[in-house]
Amino acid sequence: MVSKSQTQASRKWEQRNPHRTAYTKLRRTAFSFVDPKPGSKAEEHINANHADYVEDLKELKYEIDKKLEESNSKESSCRKATMHNNRKG
Repeated sequence: MVSKSQTQASRKWEQRNPHRTAYTKLRRTAFSFVDPKPGSKAEEHINANHADYVEDLKELKYEIDKKLEESNSKESSCRKATMHNNRKG
């Protein structure tokens, strides 16, 4: 069991780091949807809606692939700009 002081410390950290806290919550939710724990309510709901689940996974895959491609393009542009700026100096 987690001590009361540890819980308080965690809540204080969460208050000081709201963006990181929200990001990790979103990440956990996404992973739980894609790979639910065996025997969980999420797995039960997914099994009850399996055809929709498969279509949603396909749509998510498309969106993830698109986002990764955009990210790779931005990363490449940033590297080129850095190399160009380094040659100037």
